[in-house]
Amino acid sequence: MKIGIHSFASLEQPENNSADHRHQTIRNLLDRIHLSDEYGLDFYGIGEHHRREYLDSAAHNILSAASSITKNIILKSSVAVLSAADPVRLFQNYATLDLLSKGRVQMVVGRASFRESFPLFGLSFDDYNELFEEKLDLLLKIRDNTAVTWSGKFRPSLSGQEVHPRPYQQKIPIWIGVGGTPQSVVRAAKLGLPLMIAIIGGETHRFRPLCDLYRQTWIDSGFKEEDIQIGVHSLGFVGTDGDKARESFFHGYKKSFTKIGLERGWGPVTRQSYDFLVSETGALVVGDPSEVVEKIKAHSNSLGGITQFAFQMSVAELAHQQLSDSIKLIGSKDRLIEEINKANDLAKYQWAAELSDIGLFNFPNDKEIKKLYSLSLENLSLAEKNPIARNYYLSEAYELSEKISPSLKYTVSAEQVKNIPLGTFFEAMGPRLDPVKARNKFIRVGFNITDSDEKFGIVIRNQVAEISNFYKNDYDVIVSVDSKTWKGIILRTESAAGAIASGKLKIDGESLMFLQFSSLFVND
Repeated sequence: MKIGIHSFASLEQPENNSADHRHQTIRNLLDRIHLSDEYGLDFYGIGEHHRREYLDSAAHNILSAASSITKNIILKSSVAVLSAADPVRLFQNYATLDLLSKGRVQMVVGRASFRESFPLFGLSFDDYNELFEEKLDLLLKIRDNTAVTWSGKFRPSLSGQEVHPRPYQQKIPIWIGVGGTPQSVVRAAKLGLPLMIAIIGGETHRFRPLCDLYRQTWIDSGFKEEDIQIGVHSLGFVGTDGDKARESFFHGYKKSFTKIGLERGWGPVTRQSYDFLVSETGALVVGDPSEVVEKIKAHSNSLGGITQFAFQMSVAELAHQQLSDSIKLIGSKDRLIEEINKANDLAKYQWAAELSDIGLFNFPNDKEIKKLYSLSLENLSLAEKNPIARNYYLSEAYELSEKISPSLKYTVSAEQVKNIPLGTFFEAMGPRLDPVKARNKFIRVGFNITDSDEKFGIVIRNQVAEISNFYKNDYDVIVSVDSKTWKGIILRTESAAGAIASGKLKIDGESLMFLQFSSLFVND
């Protein structure tokens, strides 16, 4: 796992916007990037905002200055607001930076969570998604070709023009930064681009369905599973004393996010809500080195294995010395990075085992389980990489098989339900509920079947699926889908990702909850 920092170049004292203070803030930031390089962090990213309290509107300039005082660390945008940028100029800026740094550049591009850039550059936020899709298409063409022929809606066409300079690397790595939209995850996977998920609130494990959606779409798109890269961007801070670190982070975090909440309609930050976020399952990664190690390990495991983790510390108004000390603690190889790397190796094997889609609990015999899992891991090119991790999960699988009641085993085959009437199909979904994945789940999903007048409701209560021919208005999610598409999703002949992307399946409610729900049913 790669470990690094993302920064917004925040004013250390937002109320002080003097020229000298802005200058010192930038100088301190450069000092911290240099320190991160010295302490072996893998990357340092600068975001893009157009607000009074942040100094990162021209991130490539900051990174260019950093390139002259660093040797090894990756320098990257995090994120560049591609929707509001000219892809030609954006590429030229980072290609130049790549030459200055001798090939140490990556780009994370996204649609933006803040809106200031759109009116600033004469763009409409109504074109939010369309702008990004078009400009991403152009950026990738420029990355892959010196001479570019291209046409679109929002920018003048190119007809064989060459874009220079070309970078030091053959291709600058381009990541897609997302906040939680399934369509964005699907887009990244179909293009074979790495994924950086911003998890800044709630519980990290709730993003697992998005990660699984990305992995499955990636594989369905013909890319190799061993090439999957998923990074997480989370607010975090490391101190020598965990309680003091959480206290130090709280005050600036409360101030920043209460202000943002007023702009976006959120409630103010309370101590109770903050304590939840720094708890075991919460998104914030704040504490002493050992606590932070365990938290990142838990995040990685809950998401099925991640390849990068980025600390975002610049929203809590911490002093330069506090941020510097945190970087030193993060860069302590024996305390943090190496431990997280070990945990991530295990998480990769865990995901491989889950992805294999073996009817594990139909095989209570230890020998059979090991045989099937060995074959699965071999097929995924993982069998020889870490035998210790492999054996760990084989043993875990055997233990689980002993605990599952025979009455909960999968009893309805895909072939049996393939052509049966829709009502019977929904009834047959009950026995196909995965008892392990459904443990402690409570999810209510209603279905409008678009090619008939039928409606169905499915309520999952801790390993039991209650099926009805109606649903209530208070259900968590309402799905509109035709019968053929829904059968295909459950039988795994059609992906939920593809159905969402094509518009054949529409969701009213929480998308993440629906993706979690659809993953609870098994296919033989």
